[in-house]
Amino acid sequence: MEGYRGFPPGKVESASVSALGPGMGDAAPPLPPEEVVVAGFGGQGVLTGGILLAQAGMMQGLHVSWVPAYGAEQRGGTAYSAVVLSRRPVVSPLVFAPTAVLAMNRPSFDRFVPKVREGGIVLYNASIVELPPDVRSNLEVKLGRLLGIPATSLAEEIGDARVAVNVLVGAYAALTGVVDLAYLKLALREVLPPHRHRLIPANERALETGFEAVRSAV
Repeated sequence: MEGYRGFPPGKVESASVSALGPGMGDAAPPLPPEEVVVAGFGGQGVLTGGILLAQAGMMQGLHVSWVPAYGAEQRGGTAYSAVVLSRRPVVSPLVFAPTAVLAMNRPSFDRFVPKVREGGIVLYNASIVELPPDVRSNLEVKLGRLLGIPATSLAEEIGDARVAVNVLVGAYAALTGVVDLAYLKLALREVLPPHRHRLIPANERALETGFEAVRSAV
């Protein structure tokens, strides 16, 4: 998933440790903000994946922020987006202890997963990231949910490996309920520039694939 217009002013490996509470999309008292890191190699679409979450959240009426990290890391290094989704005004756009990490590769997994707060969520690209049993066991003690989805393989089946990040974004939507799948699809038209709109069907399919992968695993 490449390019965006800017932000206005296989096998599923699963381990569940505790039940998740209601998502922010439900009619419920204000919950603490969701602080999400979407990370991977530069060129994997993680900046656009982050802005897609933020745009969808804003369209739902949430307060949002989006902070990208790129530059020298943009191609081949660890690029990432930090996204805050909240029912209340965002106090700070900086994310130090994320509630969720979407990791597209192992360097991003190693960098950000240790920062996830207790009871948080980790979704990772199981096409690239392989976790030894002892690593999984240690993480399962801390996390509320650890879920590996072969995002790259699934994106290749769709026909475009560039949409792999949206497999994880769709999975996040299904797992948390913070953003609705319908709004994520709608947000694609705002996030992708007109010359990339031909990629919308593949991106929609990626979102649906990740969403259904979680539904079949829980």
